[in-house]
Amino acid sequence: MASKQRIKALQAAQHLATVDKNEAAAHMQAQQQRAEAAEQQLQQLRSFHNDYVVAASKLGDARQLQQYYSFLARLEVSIAQQQTMVTTNQLAAEASRDRWAGLYHRSESLDKAVDKARGEHLRVLEKRMDAAD
Repeated sequence: MASKQRIKALQAAQHLATVDKNEAAAHMQAQQQRAEAAEQQLQQLRSFHNDYVVAASKLGDARQLQQYYSFLARLEVSIAQQQTMVTTNQLAAEASRDRWAGLYHRSESLDKAVDKARGEHLRVLEKRMDAAD
């Protein structure tokens, strides 16, 4: 039999689970935005690199060519670092999604438990009212 105390305890747990789920959803969204921003920056760096490669192919002066290739080498290091950042952000976003999914399922389970307890409590009250008639 579901008592009012049990229902209140389940509702408190349900509320906390909903708060946790909502916080995890906000965190997941922020992580996803960071991952997308890092990916966009990586694409910009790659585009920039490609533009400089094309420009370097048109240079005839050895000194300018050397400066371009030095710059391209530094740019390639930046691209590698950005790729690492993209991977890190993607992994963090995935972990955040996994955490949210777990909290979502927990919240849904508690919602069902509260509904079930309320239903049981109502059936008990109806039986008492029927017996009193």
